[in-house]
Amino acid sequence: MSKPVPILSLRLLDIPIPARPGDKQLLLTGAKDLLRTYKDRCEVAGVDINLFHNKEVIYSGIQLSKYQSGSEWTAIGEECVRALELWYLLFKETHPVQLEHVVEIREYYTPAFLPYHRFYQANALLISDVLARELNEIEDNFRRMDRVERYIYGNLMTFFQYIGFEFNKDFHFLKVQVADIGMYDKALPVFHSQKKTALRVHFKCNFRLPQNLRLGQSTALGFGNIITVSGKKIKNQKYQNDERKMSNF
Repeated sequence: MSKPVPILSLRLLDIPIPARPGDKQLLLTGAKDLLRTYKDRCEVAGVDINLFHNKEVIYSGIQLSKYQSGSEWTAIGEECVRALELWYLLFKETHPVQLEHVVEIREYYTPAFLPYHRFYQANALLISDVLARELNEIEDNFRRMDRVERYIYGNLMTFFQYIGFEFNKDFHFLKVQVADIGMYDKALPVFHSQKKTALRVHFKCNFRLPQNLRLGQSTALGFGNIITVSGKKIKNQKYQNDERKMSNF
């Protein structure tokens, strides 16, 4: 049995999420700056400041996204939960405005293989410019889906490494099968005037994924959320009816 992974979500409904992606990054940077100001307390609590918005190619265990009109912070794993708890404590101590509408959600996720395939949907899955060009050059749809399958597989393996999940490949084989791919009609702004190609992918996988999982690039900024859906919904999905106007490659 795998060790349960703690997850903490803080919905700060009194703090609106910045509309511009650059401002959202500033909010993440500001969280790191606040911890840096109280470096001694971070050391006592065993908190790594760099868990907030690092630039390394690793899974972002602390994520900032929008919930209704407010901001939502999510921390996955013991270290990130501890870091988010300390930041929230310092934030309340250093800001005179009292937070009146806060939703705190604590849960545990147990990673495990499934004896069947579960259907998922990836929203605003950001990919690199290199991968976007590669997909545009692939004319065969099956080859294109195969490439996205390998991309999602690689992202999941990075997530497994982050949560410390290991499995015996002689007994288990991670299977990812893409059912359909759509591309947003416009690249989505990330930060500093940068934009990334965004996909919406329907896929199935023989693994239980957490509802807080985000894959792709810029997960710290709330992109790439994964939700569980029914197989029927995937089969009947019509991208042309999506309010975000998605199109094929």
